[in-house]
Amino acid sequence: MSVQTLRLAVLAAAVLVVLAAGIGRPGALASPGAGEPDNAETITTVLYPGWNLVGWVGPSTPTSELFEEIPALRQVWSWESSSQRYQPRTRNSTFPRALKQVTRGMGLWLLIGGEAPVEWSRAVSDEGVLLALSAGRNLVGWTGEEGLGVGKAVARFGEVFVRASHWDASTQRWEFYLPGVESPRAFTNLSRGDGLWIDITEDTRWWQSGLGRTVFEFADEVTPEHRLEAQVEITRVITFFAERFGVYTDDLTVSMPHTEGCWARPGLMKLTDLAFVCAAHEYFHVLQYDLANATPWGPHWLVEGTATYGEEAYDGDLEFRRRIASAAASHVASLRDPATADPGRLNYHLGFLAAEWLLNRAGEASLLEYYRLLPSADAWEEAFEAAFGLSLDEFYRLFEEYRADVAPPLPHLTDDGVRPVAAFLGDVSAETRLAIRSEIESVHRFLIDRFGANPSEYSVYVGSDWDSVGHHVRRLSQSLWWDERVRRLSLPLESVGGCLTGYTGWIAYAAGCERPLDYRAYINWHLRALLQENRILDLPTWLDAGAGGYIAVQYRGVDVATLGGAFSENAKLARRSTVPLQDLAAGERWEEGNTEEHRALSILAVDFLLQRAGDQALFEYVRLLPRLPGGAWYAPAGSIGDAFEGAFGLTFEEFYEQFEAYRQTLTAE
Repeated sequence: MSVQTLRLAVLAAAVLVVLAAGIGRPGALASPGAGEPDNAETITTVLYPGWNLVGWVGPSTPTSELFEEIPALRQVWSWESSSQRYQPRTRNSTFPRALKQVTRGMGLWLLIGGEAPVEWSRAVSDEGVLLALSAGRNLVGWTGEEGLGVGKAVARFGEVFVRASHWDASTQRWEFYLPGVESPRAFTNLSRGDGLWIDITEDTRWWQSGLGRTVFEFADEVTPEHRLEAQVEITRVITFFAERFGVYTDDLTVSMPHTEGCWARPGLMKLTDLAFVCAAHEYFHVLQYDLANATPWGPHWLVEGTATYGEEAYDGDLEFRRRIASAAASHVASLRDPATADPGRLNYHLGFLAAEWLLNRAGEASLLEYYRLLPSADAWEEAFEAAFGLSLDEFYRLFEEYRADVAPPLPHLTDDGVRPVAAFLGDVSAETRLAIRSEIESVHRFLIDRFGANPSEYSVYVGSDWDSVGHHVRRLSQSLWWDERVRRLSLPLESVGGCLTGYTGWIAYAAGCERPLDYRAYINWHLRALLQENRILDLPTWLDAGAGGYIAVQYRGVDVATLGGAFSENAKLARRSTVPLQDLAAGERWEEGNTEEHRALSILAVDFLLQRAGDQALFEYVRLLPRLPGGAWYAPAGSIGDAFEGAFGLTFEEFYEQFEAYRQTLTAE
């Protein structure tokens, strides 16, 4: 058949089934490879005399080798989507646009001569394949799971999918798949090596190859069911990032479960459990390593902020992250000075806000383009400017303007001192302003002078009415996971709708509220701020609560040891309790029974402790607590107890034994 005859034949078929095709191009990270090992999987395709539509599933290969492998092969035709033209090839081709190489996922027309079918055995590559499909009709090869239903294979296209068409060479007729349409000429399943036309309405990407060459390392206790769940989840993660961002890696090992948190290195993900909560985040780090040639250098907030964006995009929770990121940004001084900021808020939340600002300027692809540019850049700032279209100084200036609008920093972060700051909104009287500022300062000095506490800082928003502070409350009081994990220490500030509320780092209050804003709140917030610096979460609840209560009684000038004055009611409550103090170390037990009795007992316990060690031992204990690194939320075993023994001179076990003996000496009034 001449080239002109072939053109007419194909055009006739196109008229019959309205075919016009474009082949997808392999993904940016696909590495073709020179060949397959001797034990590579093979498939056999039956080729019939005449035209056959097949998919290439092996490594990139010179087209000339097809003629060597298939003596009956007369012509090979592919479709180049960029030029909307066919690329022909014959055994002795002289065409200027002759097809020189076939690649994975390419759809091919093969013209077979003779009168008998030909069996063609060929290697199947285990590398991933990412196809870039254009709006319209695309000619592709199926490299994925054998026997997969067509509907399941194309479901990822959603509403942009129109139709799939397949040429059955054995019957010399077309078969179709249309969603929701039954037809005697429908095809339902795909075989590896099939060629098909995909009709879609928008440009998109198609990842076909599941896990590619991913290797799993499972601990012995991981059940077969959990191993399968892991493979399914990692397949979803790889597919999402390949199709959303156009990148993937074929060199990946997944190790689980890991006992020391989730982390990633070049080609390696270690996941802490089988819930896969950090799989997408860590896989994004693997992509960063791949693109940056194993070193994703630059600011840590950009590394973690872009990975957090990718993680939230995968989870479909970008709106949630936008809310908490704006609240987190209020607690961080500046991206210019990362050493002074909490690493969690800075890197994962302000970093997310910055990453989203950058992609809104330069497009989502820029988040990974930055890492692709790093190996060829003299400095990371050079790659930053090339990827995002502005210098680092310009970014800092413009982003701070944006942040000041959507997430202004807390007032205490905008001055040079380490102290609480009151911000007054609306018509708050001079008398009220003076009284609040005076008591905040009084409590702050008392904690430092009497107890040797480190200075602490937080912000107090005071409005003439609730409307004056309401916009700050709405911005700051998102369900912030780090605030939920930092306990409501000592004397918790109970939220009163339209009156009073607060989380770590800030309080909002409407002047004239029936519930007073007084020394108890300031003591509590001082403690919270110090413990938040250490990020310690698993302290004994009785010590958290008792410390604030004890300090409050002392601030009022009451001698706890005499059990007199305002403390007498607490003493009565404490004597009623029969719960062992050790049982109140866990927050869950604290909520059981009478919490007022628990609080009174806790104050009594702190008094007993400090009578022996001195008041300043309390904040020495806080100073001795380990400061956890970013990403860690629980101290190593024994470190909480080491701080306790270092500050108070006895172990938890010794203290519990002595205190329970002391309780037995108390008599009810």
